[in-house]
Amino acid sequence: MSFEFCLNKSTYITKLSEECHFTRKNPVNLKKHDIHLFADALEYTNAPSELHLLNNIKILPKGWLYKRSTLLKESFTSLKYPSHRKRFRGMRKLFYKGMFPRRIKEGVWITDNWSYNYFHWCADALPRLYLASLKKPRLQLLLPNYLEGKGFITESLLAFGAKEPIFVSKFGSLLVSKLYFPSIASETGHFNEPVIREVANKISRHFAEEVIPTRRIYISRNKALMRHIENEEQIFPILEKYGFEIVHFETLTFSEQVKLMSECKTLIGPHGAGFVNMMFMPKNGNVMEIHPMDAKVNNCFFTLASAMKHNHFYIMADTVKKNIKSHLDNMSINPEEFEKNINLILKNN
Repeated sequence: MSFEFCLNKSTYITKLSEECHFTRKNPVNLKKHDIHLFADALEYTNAPSELHLLNNIKILPKGWLYKRSTLLKESFTSLKYPSHRKRFRGMRKLFYKGMFPRRIKEGVWITDNWSYNYFHWCADALPRLYLASLKKPRLQLLLPNYLEGKGFITESLLAFGAKEPIFVSKFGSLLVSKLYFPSIASETGHFNEPVIREVANKISRHFAEEVIPTRRIYISRNKALMRHIENEEQIFPILEKYGFEIVHFETLTFSEQVKLMSECKTLIGPHGAGFVNMMFMPKNGNVMEIHPMDAKVNNCFFTLASAMKHNHFYIMADTVKKNIKSHLDNMSINPEEFEKNINLILKNN
């Protein structure tokens, strides 16, 4: 049983994107004592993306890719590989779920073990589909079983004119004679800026009309298990005062979210997957991210705002509990500081 990268088992087809370097501007409201929070994200060099061909690949329901008995590391994000114990269990599944696979002549693979998450689907998986489609526009998309039935997956694929995807059966496997594999468009949390803009534009054109954006949106996470604002009722009057609509993205379909964001000029909310919807705002929008005070800042939305040519603002909020990790905790925000930053944003319009 081995665990390897696919490159030495693949045929190189072509380069999909060139190496490029990006310089990001600081948040509009950056405070001197917070400079260190964003310093590591101000410069980024993006490696080229390539299209590879893998022959005779077996795919298990969870999206684990095997070349004979070798589990390919590209089945997973580089930030979360399975343990040796899980890989051993995977070999057992390869034996009994791989005995009578469904045979597929050729297809394309764009996912890893984080692709079930709304952010990672939009920001990581769809850019790979876009890049692959530049060279192989009519390839059959293959997806792991756990993505079946997710509405945002089905709807978003409509914008790419993709064939109906084939999902790996929960009780079986696929054996793909020719599996086309686009490498990542960028490291997760970073972006190949022209590529992510093309992905966003493609989706926006499909689901929304071009309008002058005027709406002010606040994303509430009070239906979420973590990272919601516990004293949200104290900032609701402030939001109402400045004409903000309070939205729960989880109650909207993917197309409804895209349409709403196409009309949005200013977006505010706690750090969370729904913030990726800034992709669908027209450029020069304003986004303010509420982040836990004592956590290392996850800069994925700062870098996305830069890629989409938005103005990024931030505000730090106190975490509520001290016995759990900050990024899993809920937050409490200072209403006066919150209103002060809203005024700063609106002056920037």
